[in-house]
Amino acid sequence: MARTPLQTKRDEPVREDSMQQALCLYCGAVKDKPLDACSACSRAPELRREQAQHLLAATFNFTAAQFASAQELIRNGGELEFDPDAMMTAEGALKADKPDAHWLLFWFVIVLPLVLLVMWFLVFADNTFAD
Repeated sequence: MARTPLQTKRDEPVREDSMQQALCLYCGAVKDKPLDACSACSRAPELRREQAQHLLAATFNFTAAQFASAQELIRNGGELEFDPDAMMTAEGALKADKPDAHWLLFWFVIVLPLVLLVMWFLVFADNTFAD
């Protein structure tokens, strides 16, 4: 029984038998996961925009020919252009996946000290006013 290739949302064929891989946008090497450090150049995407670009530069977004072409472009010093809507979606997914630093700051700078102060007052209040 012959298998038909899987189709992406853009109706482009994707090889069913291949493992998903990602393209390092710094050196053009192939890596297993988009957000991992590259084994060839040791760089990892750190900024949210870079992480979104690396997520979009994975094999599930390209045909095999497009992936090879993108790899060659990067190896020759070029840069890939990404669809602004796709970038916004990827950045939104990354943002939703990580807690916002403002909430952490709120909890550790305001709430936690306030709770500790109330606990201290409840424990030592009887001893302070007993004299």
